[in-house]
Amino acid sequence: MTLEGYSLDELKYAVREKEELLRLANIPKMIDNPDFTDLISMCEAYIEGLSENGIETEESGYFMELLLETLYGDNVYDWINKAIEEGEDDDWIFS
Repeated sequence: MTLEGYSLDELKYAVREKEELLRLANIPKMIDNPDFTDLISMCEAYIEGLSENGIETEESGYFMELLLETLYGDNVYDWINKAIEEGEDDDWIFS
């Protein structure tokens, strides 16, 4: 493949399009049939703790983590942590 005949702007546009496709391909996908067993148990324990003690349990802060792992898989936080670590810089999608 030759790049002759393409302007610099056309090449830059093509690179940006490719980067966007790679970024979108790297976003975690939701699991088809998530198992909500652990999430339900945590919710029940949370409600029970509030009804018995009137206070939130220590585990209440883990709802988001468990929810995301239930819906996207155990490795979702690898992606999340890398995205946070890299911030606005999308270069991490190539690693």
